[in-house]
Amino acid sequence: MGAGESIPGPRRSDIYSARGAVEVALKRVDLNSLNGFGFSKDKRMELAMELTWMKTFLITSEKTGHGRKVADVWCPAIELLAGNCDDSFLKTTQRLDAACKKLASLRQKIQPFVVPTCPCDHPPPPSKPVIVKSCHCHCDHPSRSKR
Repeated sequence: MGAGESIPGPRRSDIYSARGAVEVALKRVDLNSLNGFGFSKDKRMELAMELTWMKTFLITSEKTGHGRKVADVWCPAIELLAGNCDDSFLKTTQRLDAACKKLASLRQKIQPFVVPTCPCDHPPPPSKPVIVKSCHCHCDHPSRSKR
């Protein structure tokens, strides 16, 4: 790239597309919808929790540039796995287990890249503990300033 050229930013439509796929999957995996297949409540809950984690990751990733870059990398995989969580695919316990394991594996791969953020966009707290002083929005995250 030449001087003055910038690297294109992440496509937000990818985040929205993946998020939409997860939301559709969550509706399909509603705790009652898979009941007819004889799946246990625990298995249905496990799948719903993994999908909810993915949805939360996508929502919070939109808040920062770093988060959008990380989400952009993982969106295709999230969208693909969420798309597999439909009634026609999840007809056997083995397939339900496989879907849960794949989503859990993806979560473990994404987790190291997730940077905790405060909803009011403060910088992340320092690694060394400091005295907590609330910010102007009264959230409970550590502040860099001491009392």
